[in-house]
Amino acid sequence: MPLTPFHLAVGLPLRKRISLKAFILVNVLIDLEPAAVMFFGMDKMGYALHQGVHTLGGATLMAFVAFLCGMACKGKWRPWLSGTVVGAYSHLFLDALVHSDVAPFSPFFSGNPLFLDIHLEVTIACGVILSYYLTKWIESLRIEERWAARTKGGSGR
Repeated sequence: MPLTPFHLAVGLPLRKRISLKAFILVNVLIDLEPAAVMFFGMDKMGYALHQGVHTLGGATLMAFVAFLCGMACKGKWRPWLSGTVVGAYSHLFLDALVHSDVAPFSPFFSGNPLFLDIHLEVTIACGVILSYYLTKWIESLRIEERWAARTKGGSGR
């Protein structure tokens, strides 16, 4: 399924070393290919969901495009570059593990030597990682403390 949040499971643990915005941008750019194939019904005509952009060359191209988008961030090009590179290649690797139609080394080699048909395992691992970071984020909002302060302060009116 294109544009899944599961790719974030790689980027969130690295968020202090890379630009998470760049990581997300390159992941979205890469998943525009299968989204377009599905949107236009090309998959029903025999087109594979994962083609040119889901190769080393295509992922590198998308990383370069995403890097150019971030050039406006003065002085922060290193984390942006790291985010695009980590995002592009981790996306390709994860998709190659779970989708048989990914040909990561095309046009030099056909097929997918990385395919392990472990979609469920990868989904569970990514879900656990995402749940952990979602929990940490919710804790950081300190909702309980804010609610207590708001109700305590508002009770004297």
